[in-house]
Amino acid sequence: MTYETNRIYTGDCLDILPHFAGMAKLIMTSPPYPGQKNDTRTVGEWLEWFGVVAVRMYDALQPNGVAVVNVMFKRTDEGWFDMRLFTEDPYIMDVAGFNCIDVYPFLKMNPAPNGANGEKTRTDIPAWEPVFVFTKAEQADDYFFAPVRKPYKPKSMAKNGTVYSTRGDAIRPHPAGARQPNYLMVSTSGSSRTRIPRAQGQSYPVEVPERFILQHTEPGDLVIDPFAGVGTTCKVARDNGRDYVGIEILADEAEKARRWLARPYQKKIVELAYF
Repeated sequence: MTYETNRIYTGDCLDILPHFAGMAKLIMTSPPYPGQKNDTRTVGEWLEWFGVVAVRMYDALQPNGVAVVNVMFKRTDEGWFDMRLFTEDPYIMDVAGFNCIDVYPFLKMNPAPNGANGEKTRTDIPAWEPVFVFTKAEQADDYFFAPVRKPYKPKSMAKNGTVYSTRGDAIRPHPAGARQPNYLMVSTSGSSRTRIPRAQGQSYPVEVPERFILQHTEPGDLVIDPFAGVGTTCKVARDNGRDYVGIEILADEAEKARRWLARPYQKKIVELAYF
């Protein structure tokens, strides 16, 4: 079988990722969590499995490529957090060869009112997940980073055209807008700009992959999602002029992704200011 870009493939990412060795500028994904839905693996079993996945992702990236992984810690039956997903020594991603760039809290503005930690436990409703950002680059200055900017809020602008600053002085506004903080505060339902097909698990809003696609790739770069689900990452990559590869082990989810990506769309190339 010949593997090409701009396709959704049905299969195991451990088998398919090697066909794209050294090609991806970004891997953006949310793997199944241990204990989530039909995933009955223990955290220890999940760690062993994802250690192999991490090596495959590392090999699929260009030398300065970036891997972004959204995965949530889980509570044990005793009620305590199991923190081993990315904090166990030795770190999974470190063993694979990655260096950690940052950790973004993904804050859900409208979490499920009775989620996994609803009224049955002594904890509040979970409304955030960590998004880990890693790079294959050996030096911190070697991976691609384009600050994502948004228009300044009117209340931050002074009458003389400067921007108020927490430093106590006013600064000149950047022509491309304000730099964004390293957290993502996004609605997980109707306020997302794009209606996502219903997934068997749970899809992150388009704003999550969009942030990292714009931040770590340029038009024409390849973005891979090894756990593509219904294709959210691939859809955002395609709509922003990037090539994509989606890998999904569930055939019905992969077919939903293909149908979604087959819909007519207005292709857009986002021009960023690099400063």
